[in-house]
This record gives sequence, C-alpha cells and structure tokens, in this order.
Amino acid sequence: MSDPKFELGQAVTYANPTLITPGGQYEVVRIFPEEGLDRRYGIKRSDEPYERVVKECDLDSGELALAVPGEPLSPPGRRGSAS
Repeated sequence: MSDPKFELGQAVTYANPTLITPGGQYEVVRIFPEEGLDRRYGIKRSDEPYERVVKECDLDSGELALAVPGEPLSPPGRRGSAS
C-alpha cells in the first residue's frame, strides 16, 4: 500500500469537472483505504452540505485553484505586473 497523496483538511482542485461535479476548490474530508489502482477521497466544498467521493487521479493540489479565470498563467511574481 502506498501513502495517500493528499492529507485530511488539504485544499484540492477537482480536475475532472462535469455538470454533476463542478470544478473548483474542495477540502479533503475523508481518505478511503486503497483499493485497486487508485485511492479514493471524500471531498467537500464549503458551499455544499454533502461530500463527493472521487479518485486520486482526478485531484490536483490546491495551489492550482489560485489561477484567476480569464488571466493567462504566468511565472510566480509576474501576475499583475505592469509591462
């Protein structure tokens, strides 16, 4: 068994959004025992009363959730700088 990639309470981004499961920032609220090839996690958004169960491969670390929609990705320290 391998160690979980994410920890309880960690902010994560759901990387495979659908109409049923929107993308955005979630919090890891449960880590399920490893079964098969991919561990599963319970994740929850602060504006929803329930948790969702997703595969580890569909999650990214929370740092990715800091991107501003409509703004191109740029190296750290360059966002918003005058040209």
